[in-house]
Amino acid sequence: MTEREVTSLALKLFAIYVLVQMILAIPTLIASLVTAKEILGSDISALWLWGASVAAVIVGLVAAVFLWKVASKTLSKPTSGTRESFFSSIDAAVLSALGLFLVVQALVRFSYVSAGAYVQYVRVEPGELPLQTAVLMVAHIIEGVVGISLILRTDGWVSLFRRVRNAGVSS
Repeated sequence: MTEREVTSLALKLFAIYVLVQMILAIPTLIASLVTAKEILGSDISALWLWGASVAAVIVGLVAAVFLWKVASKTLSKPTSGTRESFFSSIDAAVLSALGLFLVVQALVRFSYVSAGAYVQYVRVEPGELPLQTAVLMVAHIIEGVVGISLILRTDGWVSLFRRVRNAGVSS
């Protein structure tokens, strides 16, 4: 297999993984929202919980379709003597896909944690937000920032990993 075919196959497998994760998130999402509705009632201000949760899953599904299309495009371009690709190497493709996964995962998990925090803050323990919930929210924000960094600064991450991989090796 050529480098292009391996990259395309890896991206397609990753797209399938993201798609399955988003489909598996739907039952958890429904259970969480039903529980929140029982606690909050039919309060209109709580509609953002539904919107944020559904938006996070839709973003994940769109990301899976996008990854699949990118993988198909890498194979559809004719291979000539030059390297014409979306990515300069397999490392860049893998890091970009990882970044996309981290962003989607951070969105989904942050929506769950923020919904739980809203329920805790408004109904269960008014005026208090547990430290663990706050730390989880910050952790998912950091996860999203790292994912965005992997997508936008792929070349910097690739060069960093190459320097680390070659550290201590004489040239």
